[in-house]
Amino acid sequence: MKHHTAFLKFEAVLDYCERRCSDKTLESAIKFGRQRDWFDSGNQLTTSGEALAEIIMQSPDFMGDTGVSN
Repeated sequence: MKHHTAFLKFEAVLDYCERRCSDKTLESAIKFGRQRDWFDSGNQLTTSGEALAEIIMQSPDFMGDTGVSN
């Protein structure tokens, strides 16, 4: 489940970046995220990217499956 959660965090931040880019491409989203220090040069989440992912995933608008059962 750890890898699944890491993937969801990455996707949450990538989606957040893509929504804020004018041309809506993945390349632009990664560049946008790197400029804000959310992704490193290897496209991994940085510490601040992890923090942003946690905030996004706690949002009631987040549609991802965190794997948590009620």
